[in-house]
Amino acid sequence: MQLEAEGLVTFVPHKGAVATSIAVEEVKESFALRVLLERDILSTAIAQATAEDFIRSEKILEEFDSLLEAGSDMRKWGQLNVAFHMSLYEPSKQTRTLAILSGIRMHGDRYLRLQIQLTSYYERAQEEHHELLSLCSSGHKGAARKCPRAHIDTTGAELVNAIKTMY
Repeated sequence: MQLEAEGLVTFVPHKGAVATSIAVEEVKESFALRVLLERDILSTAIAQATAEDFIRSEKILEEFDSLLEAGSDMRKWGQLNVAFHMSLYEPSKQTRTLAILSGIRMHGDRYLRLQIQLTSYYERAQEEHHELLSLCSSGHKGAARKCPRAHIDTTGAELVNAIKTMY
């Protein structure tokens, strides 16, 4: 039931659970929604974040960095990726937007893990996350708001290209 709720399987009568395919349009929509929501919430979060908030984000990023190599536990990688991004947005205290983002990210986690496995752009992910944290913690709202668009758009485009070559 949880796999079905996450969109990973569909229950088919007389067959049972069947793995769902990856729809390119769904990936594009998910990543476009993330850009809209994450850029907006980031501005509010930066204005309200404390030094402790950024220290928490940095600790998550350090653990995330330790998993950025081939053969790592991709489920743990995905959890830390979500935790890092959400830690930057939580100071906004926009509970409704945070809940929506959490749902989009949970649903898109399989896409992100697939993208990192197919493209092996570990270093790019690491660099972009560090740049985003640096801009947020130094209060550069304008520059920080540009990071999610580039980060999410690039990741989404790479994933779409990888999916198209698979099918």
